[in-house]
Amino acid sequence: MFITGSSVAARATGRLLFGHDSFGNVCGRKNSPVEGAPLSGQDMTLKKHVFFMDPCHLDVRVGRLASTALCVASCPEEQLRTLEEVQLFANNTALSLAMMLTFRVVTRLLVHTLVALVIVGLLFVCGVLWWLYYDYSADLSMALDTERDNVTCLLGFAVVATVLTAVLLVLIFILRTRAKLAVELLQVTNKALSRCPFLLLQPLWTCAVLLLFWALWGAVLLGLGTAGAAQVTAGGRVEYQPLSGLRYLWGYHLLGLLWTSDFILACQQMAVAGAVAACYFNSGRATEGASSQGLCAAASRGRSGSASTVPPPPPVLFWPAAMAGTESRDAHVRGSEKEAPHALLDGNAYVATAINGTEFCTSAKDALRLLSENSSRFTSVSCFGDFVVFLGKVLVACLTAFGGLMAFNYHRTLQVWAVPLLLAAALAYLVAHSFLSVFETVLGALLLCLAADLHTNDGSPGKPYFMDHELLSFVKRMNRTHRKGPQGAGGSTRNREGTELQPVVRSTC
Repeated sequence: MFITGSSVAARATGRLLFGHDSFGNVCGRKNSPVEGAPLSGQDMTLKKHVFFMDPCHLDVRVGRLASTALCVASCPEEQLRTLEEVQLFANNTALSLAMMLTFRVVTRLLVHTLVALVIVGLLFVCGVLWWLYYDYSADLSMALDTERDNVTCLLGFAVVATVLTAVLLVLIFILRTRAKLAVELLQVTNKALSRCPFLLLQPLWTCAVLLLFWALWGAVLLGLGTAGAAQVTAGGRVEYQPLSGLRYLWGYHLLGLLWTSDFILACQQMAVAGAVAACYFNSGRATEGASSQGLCAAASRGRSGSASTVPPPPPVLFWPAAMAGTESRDAHVRGSEKEAPHALLDGNAYVATAINGTEFCTSAKDALRLLSENSSRFTSVSCFGDFVVFLGKVLVACLTAFGGLMAFNYHRTLQVWAVPLLLAAALAYLVAHSFLSVFETVLGALLLCLAADLHTNDGSPGKPYFMDHELLSFVKRMNRTHRKGPQGAGGSTRNREGTELQPVVRSTC
């Protein structure tokens, strides 16, 4: 709020919204004169457009256009317009929605088909990148520095894509034996989603909130960037020098972007996890005949209090860990309490907060302990399930990159396209992540509820399981696959001393 107020108080809103010329006049408004600038203070009410005499003249030393800017009544009618960015954004959203519906509908054939499509897509994108690099490098007409930069970027993209393809192929080969259990796990996840179908709309609401916040963040950033004091230079021109107190706030403003975005995503995780936990622990004996939609709505409303008490991890720690998210799951395999700091960066802490309503650190410790006790059952299948969802995100990014490569290749008049292509692929991955993260959250919440159920109950008449028959059969198959000792669904971990997650029991919807 302080940064936003400082941005508004700097009074650069008029120059930011309407533009200004090189002599201290804001276009489309009556202006006050600037001392020492004879051409300032003009009435530009009818001149609402900014025209640069030489827009290609960039002063590298100050990073701004050195061309003279004038306020004019109308701009030249001949103007180049392209729709590539709009089309790429629309394609990204459509591909993400299609991928989410695919995960929801065709689960039985999903894993094998998705793995095959990802392999073909990765190999095809790598081949296209190397072919374009050879084609562009063999073109003798490359005279502009931007074209040579594009070729260099193509080489970098091709090398990175080849390395990533090799790594993913090795991981697919290693985890191929878990495909059958992963299919069953996705079927169980789809059953949980069928009880709360409105969870599929949660990414749309989250994206809307994120877009509104990002728009506000960008407006404040532009306000900080354009805020400055008028200073008259040679020739009567007016330049605006950045204010010394505001120029150093952009770093803190960036941290605010990461922190708030993480908080919004954490609220989505807790809302989804709370709905899944309510449906899980209220199934069967708890609320027979109750409306699952009512349970989901009640759980989503009840999570707001817990969300306000959850401190999201510092972005300088969370985002690097998110890039290498597999490290946080290694703690579950080792089952060691000394790996607890890694659990703080894992989404299971948010799931435990949604189930238990405790503070963030306590929930992270409980989630780590429960998953460590059941690591032989859940870890490998859970990792493969998350890996399948990750492959869906990669497939969306590959299709977007391929479409962008073909579009830019057929429009070679475009000078700088390598960086927009990279941004389009990154945007496609982020959009796919926002939609497919529902499956990851539901999967994590379901496994954590299952671990809490096995920890609290033993299947006896006095302590029956909350899980339904299909999920119980799935647990027994996991036990047969991952048995390392005399532990089964009926002889699972008993109640122990210490804090444990309590079932969420609601008497009304």
